[in-house]
Amino acid sequence: MAETDSIPLVRYEFDDLMRTAPVAHWQFHAERGAFSHLLGFARAAGKKVTPYSLSSLHFPVGGARMRPGVDDLLEFLVKECHFDTVETWRTSILASRERYRRIQARTIARDMQEEVAATLVEAGWKVTPPGTIPEAGGKFLTRW
Repeated sequence: MAETDSIPLVRYEFDDLMRTAPVAHWQFHAERGAFSHLLGFARAAGKKVTPYSLSSLHFPVGGARMRPGVDDLLEFLVKECHFDTVETWRTSILASRERYRRIQARTIARDMQEEVAATLVEAGWKVTPPGTIPEAGGKFLTRW
């Protein structure tokens, strides 16, 4: 948030009940001068950014396969906007991101059991299905 008001600069939203926008998405409030302030702050700290150019910033989207998390936003603020940190910030971010992504992987495996089993078999695993396999993922495969 900018120091002058309580409107966020950017926010990540996830709402599984969302019907009119993507279930998971970033909301940018780029029309505000607060971004210019962030760019100026980053430039003053030695970051090679173009003042007043939002395209100088790189907003994370969760890596190659995952949805972005709070850790991605925090690292963005440190690396792209040059926010102050404590000594252990990087270790904490990496540990939290790993924990989050492992949870995401387990969730995918639970929701997509047949696909996961087929992939494991292709990799040389022996996989024995339980009696009944739940229907694959449903809404998460097609939701916006």
